[in-house]
Amino acid sequence: MRDGGLKHRDYSVEEYLGSSEVEPEIVVLDNVITQTDVDEYQNIINFKEHEIEDLAERCLEQITSNHLELKQYAGHPIFDVKVIQYKHDEYPVPLHGTDDDIVVMCNFTKGWKHHWGGEVIFYENSEPSEVVTSFPGRVIAVSNACAWKVTQPNIKAEQNLLYLTFKVKKQ
Repeated sequence: MRDGGLKHRDYSVEEYLGSSEVEPEIVVLDNVITQTDVDEYQNIINFKEHEIEDLAERCLEQITSNHLELKQYAGHPIFDVKVIQYKHDEYPVPLHGTDDDIVVMCNFTKGWKHHWGGEVIFYENSEPSEVVTSFPGRVIAVSNACAWKVTQPNIKAEQNLLYLTFKVKKQ
């Protein structure tokens, strides 16, 4: 660990942003994951692998059955399922989509306040092009090879930010 308790980044900003030459193709959906779901899955960080995969399958089913933009992905296989916890004292790992699948990010943080930070920033030509606020129950689907990151929550955040992420094959 470095001074201040921050973990060292094992990537260069140039490598990360250099891959962001495409305009982000994103869909943002609110209230796909209900407040009841957020409450029920507050312990998601401690779930076993098969429980996380089951939850991802249920999320995809809910997303594709209720939103025309993503209906075409109903029944497609999911993979690379994980829960990512964002903390104020750790650098977030940058993310990168592909043209072969979509990346789905589901926010499972109960009671998240927008002034705690944790915005999702998408990049185009090494510059921020879209900023999406983290919000309980919000789903973000990324359908191309753009680069993005979830910013660190600020030190005033009373809890960590939790996202369930998974990929869905386009074909």
